Amino acid sequence: MKTYPILDADAGKAAIILAEVYKFSFKPPPVRNAAVTAPYMHNGAYTTLNQVIDFYDAGGGAGLGLPHQTLPSAPLNLTQPEKEDLIAFMQSLTDTTSVRSIPKKLPQFSLQTDLNKRTVGGTY
Repeated sequence: MKTYPILDADAGKAAIILAEVYKFSFKPPPVRNAAVTAPYMHNGAYTTLNQVIDFYDAGGGAGLGLPHQTLPSAPLNLTQPEKEDLIAFMQSLTDTTSVRSIPKKLPQFSLQTDLNKRTVGGTY
């Protein structure tokens, strides 16, 4: 974790909707597959889930003194086992079936028979 954080210059949603309330706001990604989607945060500031947990444990951006934060600045004071449990939970949401198994056949359609002739993996 950075000792002296620097606010990212990316204006976030405020670059699209010109309203102060959206300044530096970003839509968070889902937690599913978080264990395999590093780097983390909108700007890739953290490379491990441990770093992300430490960031939020310290009170997130507000806890580090960054302006325009929506979460409370109070530290969470998580114990090491609690941090490990959070990471284990996020890892349990990993779905790698699509990268290690090939479907036997593609979905079949009753109305468009030409689509039913497609091969798995496609042809070019």
